[in-house]
Amino acid sequence: MISAAVSYQTLTIWLTGIRPKTSLQLHLLPERAIGHPFTYGFLPNSIDGTGQQVSLAYIPKTSETVNFFSDVVGGATAAQQAATFDNYINGNKYLNSRRGKFTERNAAFTPWNNNLDFRFSQDFKFGNGKHKQVITFTYDIVNLTNLLNKNWGQYYFSANTFNSTSSVGLTPKTTPAFAAQVQLIKVHLC
Repeated sequence: MISAAVSYQTLTIWLTGIRPKTSLQLHLLPERAIGHPFTYGFLPNSIDGTGQQVSLAYIPKTSETVNFFSDVVGGATAAQQAATFDNYINGNKYLNSRRGKFTERNAAFTPWNNNLDFRFSQDFKFGNGKHKQVITFTYDIVNLTNLLNKNWGQYYFSANTFNSTSSVGLTPKTTPAFAAQVQLIKVHLC
């Protein structure tokens, strides 16, 4: 993670020699962090008979993709579904590199997270001698980048709910039976 702070404070006391009754500060707080790792897999059951709830996904070679689909009555043909799937795989650098292989655990990453916060603070000083008091008024804009443009300052997060493919203590006998269709998923929350 890369963090920085840029701030500006009034320099009245140094320029005039007079101690001001107020003090103004402006802060910009940029942050840049690498994305979170996640796993592409099949859910909700194991394709290899282990006790895991997620199996690593096999990414077929372009020539064999159509073998993984069947025609849908009144819908898309196997070839149409395969073409759509191949377009998705080709558009993802990581998945495209895994053609003919299984995905790897936590080898894919969400995009970098970029954020910029803004803080305005104003100090009001009053009192004399031993009884000096300061009241500070602050105004924060958290994620200023997203306020400027809805496509900026987004935070990408991958929940670890199904990301852990560890099978410690599980055996094939403990795998629950599911009647759901197995599908390729990308665990990703925004």
